[in-house]
Amino acid sequence: MNQTDLTPVAVITMLASLIFSASVAAVVGPYVVIGIGAMGGAAVALMQAETRGRLGAFLFFFGYATLAVMLTVPVSMLVTAYFTSVQQHWLFTPLSFGLGFVADKWPAVLSAIGRKVGTFIDLLIQLRGPKP
Repeated sequence: MNQTDLTPVAVITMLASLIFSASVAAVVGPYVVIGIGAMGGAAVALMQAETRGRLGAFLFFFGYATLAVMLTVPVSMLVTAYFTSVQQHWLFTPLSFGLGFVADKWPAVLSAIGRKVGTFIDLLIQLRGPKP
């Protein structure tokens, strides 16, 4: 049986090929998916953020959506380097949404990650035992 690839990246790439050439659509398609996910995450973060004026809201949205677009591909490459069974294009939508959603909560997220890493290192030290 012939299966059609219906991943978000493949669908958007097929739609983009109606407008652009196939080679351009192969590059544009994934970034359209990433952009949509990043804007969705930034929009949810903006709804939860403190009230701000139009310019402040625009800068908040634009800044965090842009950050999510710039970080999605490197983070997905890092994840697929360690988890080889995961295909990179499947990570674009959830990663871009998540990165956009984190928005101004980065200090809390990074400190939580730091605590987890510290706990893991403490566990490794305890498992190693006393020095001979």
